[in-house]
Amino acid sequence: MAFGWRFIGEVWGTYKRPIVLECIVPLASRKEAELIARQRLAGADSITAIELTEGDFAALDGKAATAI
Repeated sequence: MAFGWRFIGEVWGTYKRPIVLECIVPLASRKEAELIARQRLAGADSITAIELTEGDFAALDGKAATAI
């Protein structure tokens, strides 16, 4: 079961390599987390969702509070 979600957005534009943005949302519901991530990563060409378990989320050591 998901404890949170990590979203990685890529902005390509005219660059040779993408600009990578990250958003960590501490919500179990993917739909609610996606709504928040789409607002935070507005303008991204692609967004990848990664499910975080409780252990993964604990390994972030409170960094999610600053990412949101």
